[in-house]
Amino acid sequence: MQRAVLIRWASAVAISLAACGGSMGRFPNQAPMTVDPDTRAFLPHPEIYESREVWDSVDNTFFRPLLDVLAVRQQTRAANVTALDEVADSSWFHNRIDRVSEDLAAFVRGACDDEAPDPAGPWTIVSGRPDDATPGFIIEHATGQRYFFKPDGGGQGERPSVADLVGSRVYAAAGFNTACARVVYIPTSAFLIASDAAAENFIGAKVPFTAAMLRRALAYGLKDVTGAVRGNLSQLLPGTPLGPWRDFGVRPDDPNDVIPHEDRRELRGSYVFGAWIGHYDAREQNSMDIWDAPSLDAPGYVKHYQVDFDDCLGALSNRDRVSRRRGHAHEVEWSTAFEELVTLGFLPRPWRNPRLSRAGATLGYFTAESFTPDRYRTGYGYGPYTRVTEDDAAWGARILARITPEMVIALVQSAKIATPLVERELVTALLGRREKLLARYLTRLSPLARPRIDETGRLCVVDARLEGGMAVAGKVTAHVLGATGALPTTPGTVGAELCVGPIATGGDGYVVVELRADATGPLRVHLDRIGDGYRVVGLERGEP
Repeated sequence: MQRAVLIRWASAVAISLAACGGSMGRFPNQAPMTVDPDTRAFLPHPEIYESREVWDSVDNTFFRPLLDVLAVRQQTRAANVTALDEVADSSWFHNRIDRVSEDLAAFVRGACDDEAPDPAGPWTIVSGRPDDATPGFIIEHATGQRYFFKPDGGGQGERPSVADLVGSRVYAAAGFNTACARVVYIPTSAFLIASDAAAENFIGAKVPFTAAMLRRALAYGLKDVTGAVRGNLSQLLPGTPLGPWRDFGVRPDDPNDVIPHEDRRELRGSYVFGAWIGHYDAREQNSMDIWDAPSLDAPGYVKHYQVDFDDCLGALSNRDRVSRRRGHAHEVEWSTAFEELVTLGFLPRPWRNPRLSRAGATLGYFTAESFTPDRYRTGYGYGPYTRVTEDDAAWGARILARITPEMVIALVQSAKIATPLVERELVTALLGRREKLLARYLTRLSPLARPRIDETGRLCVVDARLEGGMAVAGKVTAHVLGATGALPTTPGTVGAELCVGPIATGGDGYVVVELRADATGPLRVHLDRIGDGYRVVGLERGEP
């Protein structure tokens, strides 16, 4: 309870300061929060939550939008934003982009912190859905480690395994908890069936897993010249699964979970990454809460994961009409339906005559040409995405700016794509969509970030536009609020950094420096005295 009150108080302070503009509202003279203490151990463990996809779809398609209209809901500031307009490390998110942006191997490795298992196995099948439209099963390696294996196949070739690898790496680099996913080729002879292996049939009943089922599943799979089956190998998450987390509200039996999920900055800001890679199936079922403890009876905490990205990079439906709309409109979208009715369907729409990727069906309609950053839509409404604000998307874009083209190329090359055309077109689409996202979300609010006081007393900030390779003037002006004259600006110690000052001490020691990058909104950095110098205690981003 005390933590919940503290977080809400801090959020209220941040909101009131942001509303003050240049009125010299003050931040406390303390280091901004960097770690959220939401990993404190507790007992008893939360109950397992079973999310029903049908109900979730109906709720987010019909009831939730209706309630929002009746409540005249306003978009509000995210509730867990720190004094630096960032997100603290927590059980949801960890600020790791600083590390992976400087370590290409770490970016490509993602959540995989061990050596890849020997594909020769043997692999023992424990359970699975072998007769599903896209078969998959849990397998255990000779080392004892368990994985979920889903063979590539169908009309889109390698796309599913590439999508899961790219999605898990992108989200891991951004700061989210994800599973370790790899693209592998497993010889068909390496598969064994456990004597008690169970299969889930079409109606959800458990039946014995048979050799005939395995043959059908492997026949579906894409194979290399040796006959090995290509697929996505996803390591099972450590700990005890508690089911997905809700996209609205909190988990009531988790005392650490006090901020409604739709109001978390990291979940709202993940819109940028979902739009980038075409994560149209973002919904609560593609998440997982894990009880992080030696056992269910031991004290632990809930760790929150983003999982299942094989819908990304242009997944096609069995119906082309549905495939064309993916990413542009919800499968049922009332405002669009009304517009179509009134205009008799004559309005220009991106799904009227879309172009397939030059890679053909493998990447479907995943291109940069038809992509509009602030018009991206998932299959149906997803709580945090429906609450995203300009501030939230700009936060995500500042992280995206640090995933460089070189990193994107290296990631795609690691996906073992056999066809050069598919590899080239995927890189082209990802870089084109990235460029559009940065141009949209780094040109309104200030793109300046990560303020610090250097050893000479200068205030230094990084321009995310330059970091992202954008062709901009990069002109920054600065002055102290309440004082006359501009502060001198000089290059910092890294390519996209610039410094102003030094800032002279005086008065009561509280100073607000306003910086403007070209025509974007102002960034007001609050400084307070510590010893003989200053430290950054907070910042505000104003409208242009």
